[in-house]
Amino acid sequence: MEELSKQDREYATVIGTYLSMIMSKHVNYNSRCTCWHNSFRKIAHSLTNRGISMMWTHAETNPFEKFSGSLISNIHDVLLGLKFATDELNPNTLDKRRKPTFELHQGSILSWVPGKKFKFIITDPPYYDDVQYPELMQFFQVWHSRIIGDFLGITATPSTSEELSVSRTRDEATFEKRLFIAIKRLYDALENDGVLVMFYVHSSIEGWKYLLESLRKTGFHVTSTITLMTESEGNVIARGNSSIFHSLVITARKRQGNKTASIIEIEEEVRKKIEENYQDLEKTYGKDRMNLMVAASGMVIETITEYSSIKSFTKNTADYALEIGQRFLIEAFARRTLDIDHVDSKTIVYSWFRHSLRDSIDYSEFNQTLKALGTTEVAIADIIERPTKDRSKVRLLDFTERGALEIDGMEPLIAQSIIDAVHIVLRGYMRGGLTTAKESVNSSPFGRKTILNMIEALGKIYLTKPSYKEGEICKKFIEEWNGIYASGQKELQ
Repeated sequence: MEELSKQDREYATVIGTYLSMIMSKHVNYNSRCTCWHNSFRKIAHSLTNRGISMMWTHAETNPFEKFSGSLISNIHDVLLGLKFATDELNPNTLDKRRKPTFELHQGSILSWVPGKKFKFIITDPPYYDDVQYPELMQFFQVWHSRIIGDFLGITATPSTSEELSVSRTRDEATFEKRLFIAIKRLYDALENDGVLVMFYVHSSIEGWKYLLESLRKTGFHVTSTITLMTESEGNVIARGNSSIFHSLVITARKRQGNKTASIIEIEEEVRKKIEENYQDLEKTYGKDRMNLMVAASGMVIETITEYSSIKSFTKNTADYALEIGQRFLIEAFARRTLDIDHVDSKTIVYSWFRHSLRDSIDYSEFNQTLKALGTTEVAIADIIERPTKDRSKVRLLDFTERGALEIDGMEPLIAQSIIDAVHIVLRGYMRGGLTTAKESVNSSPFGRKTILNMIEALGKIYLTKPSYKEGEICKKFIEEWNGIYASGQKELQ
């Protein structure tokens, strides 16, 4: 490169840039962090898991064979990118009848001052703590700095002075401040009748609240939210986790006028909106619990950004609004699926995750659900198990796993919740059939209709998931109960 630069520095810079890209792609598929992707039978790149970590399924590429990560593939990819740039993006090579439809601006949005207004802005904003961009960028930047650093002024360590993500060295307060500035810049760059489109998703309330408040306080009103599939369920990150496979596409416009509301009014508006739309949400997302939560968060954002001022009894208005949105969603599920008006938190947690058809739940998802319902892990500890080998997971216990069916002739369970009462009925059914179970049903403090509705709801899960043995027993119980006590009527009495 040095010899070439002596003859033509500009040409050497261009050649060095593309050689540096090829080298970085090669390193990406030939480091100790690469792993074997079983689903697609190929080598997954070093940053597949959105972080640098040693992989026990490490796979090594032969750079001279035509395979994932080979030099032939890397060169081909870079050449395709170069061809696109010269054919479609270079004004000098465009057809004379076509005018360039793009402008290229390099720099951070935090310090960028737009020279004109735009009708339409699309952005994929930072995702709170999901990806630490500078740390990951350094994996490549150190190679770029060695190969082409002297020509382009690239240092080995990326600057974090305007970075928009949370990490061990960048706290939430910094993220909140910088995100607000970034959204304000977008607001200033948009025409009065313009449209802002953002892609966003996060599994926790913390990941959503800063975006919600930044949009509202800068003057944006979210006019629609659509959840789209943006991740493959076969990818390495998603496999075995409660990864969110959908992103929320947020459409926003500049808010017209000033509206004020109390948090109680907003709460009722959110409740009504979720109740009216729950059936459509379930048709769209089915058993996907986390993506239902994302959709609920979208409805909260639509509602709360209508108002420029909110009278609230809590300083954390966004947190509260997002949590009640998720709670209203789960309560709507309980009313429609269980046909029970008032369901305790323990029973809701059990039925909500049972209907997801999963054998285990990611702990972060589980914990977020508890927070939304205002309960704790301690309060429902007797219906869950956290496997010793994988503490990041939670497993629900069926009625046979909650202790022996009978201890010294006595039922050890106490009916402190609907699910407790249901499990007592099922345990009695296993001990002495319908005759034994009937007494527990009729004497339940929650009422016979509630118990039977809950058992019927669990039985319906078995139709979709035949491996769910508790559901199979519930189905048999309801069939026998209807046959003997309902005289063929469809409605349980």
